[in-house]
Amino acid sequence: MKIISEAFDPAARLTEWRESETGLTVGVFSSRPFQGSILFKHETPLELVRTDRITADLVYGNDRYGHTVWKLTLSGKGNGKPGRVALRMIPPPPAPLFYTREDFDKFRQHFDKRPSRFPDNSLAAFTAWQEEYRQRLWAWLMGGSRPEVVAPETKWAPLRERDHFYIERMLYTSRPGRTVDALLALPREARNKPVPVILALHGHEATWGQAALEAFDLGHADDFCHYFASNGFAVLETPTMDHRLQNENWTLYGEWVWDAIAGLNAITERPEIDRTRVGVIGLSTGALLAELVAALDKRPCGAVIAGIFSTRNHFRRRIRIPPHCDCGFSKCLAPHIEQCDVAALAVPKTMQIQHGKQDHCFCPGADPSHLKLDWNTGVMPPEEFDAAVEEVKRAYKIAGATDRFSTHIHPGGHAVDNVAALEWISKAVRAGGEGE
Repeated sequence: MKIISEAFDPAARLTEWRESETGLTVGVFSSRPFQGSILFKHETPLELVRTDRITADLVYGNDRYGHTVWKLTLSGKGNGKPGRVALRMIPPPPAPLFYTREDFDKFRQHFDKRPSRFPDNSLAAFTAWQEEYRQRLWAWLMGGSRPEVVAPETKWAPLRERDHFYIERMLYTSRPGRTVDALLALPREARNKPVPVILALHGHEATWGQAALEAFDLGHADDFCHYFASNGFAVLETPTMDHRLQNENWTLYGEWVWDAIAGLNAITERPEIDRTRVGVIGLSTGALLAELVAALDKRPCGAVIAGIFSTRNHFRRRIRIPPHCDCGFSKCLAPHIEQCDVAALAVPKTMQIQHGKQDHCFCPGADPSHLKLDWNTGVMPPEEFDAAVEEVKRAYKIAGATDRFSTHIHPGGHAVDNVAALEWISKAVRAGGEGE
């Protein structure tokens, strides 16, 4: 466990930091009154085991793989005796967690009583819930309310040619003082008539903080960008995964989502784009961002959410953070809302949820023998996944749009099934946004 920095009152310092024989990491502090904090690096989950004459709080702070930082905030009364704090690494289990009927019943009890559960008595009540929770989403994500739209001040530059499309670099303003560096691919037929556009959002699988140019090559984890651009769609790829929060009143998810929404504003000046036919696709954390964009912005008429649809319970019980990155959902949204309810905010837009059978972290009923137990302690139980999916179906039923939602389990891994996604998004954009 590596200490990165300390911040204490000048009169009180950490006097000892050692690994004990029992596997605990023990800190010994001055016997004089003090307040302060320690930042340290540790790439596995930790827990605060006990304190002695110290008040302490342990928080997982930074979210970069390989740069995991925890913050330990302490204060001690002194009284002439040293204070102590003991931390323990939470080891991975020796075998995947076994899911029981009792586990499901406990999950279901909390799931059915969640505060964000939408009403099922009438369309009017459901619509009112949507309006209320959209406003809450803005507040949770973006410092209290929906941001003011600013002029995008867009700049364009040619970047690369492909057989069926060409790529341009676009710089635009999403907020005062924030310039976004994105990519726009245009199929060659766009020179003759406006084409539909896909907003493409990536997760931790691509370059952090950048729009991934490699996603327009076959074989990349996000090559749905290449696939859609090769099949007659413009593709707008905005950057995600920059873990350096610019505005402390916002969240990382809020910054990435607003950059994406502002990107849609920025391309409205392009005559090649048919602004009535917009879809959004995301993989992994990018899929959560896509789900949020579909929930908050009226323009997307269809969405594909790949490799992430889950429950708060699954994140909490079976995803080890770290080494998994908890950059957004568990911190800012999980205390308030389930993913199925975020999806319900997008109703009646066309939506497909995708998982790959070889994605042993998130696919329901995946083979637990393939899990990396230091990362994931169990697979998503089908019963738990089905409960969340049934809630989304309930929302579409209330809206009279049951044909606009589907789940798709493909044979691959943590990836978008491009063929299925194209078929589904094409169905949505043919309607030209008439689901709004």
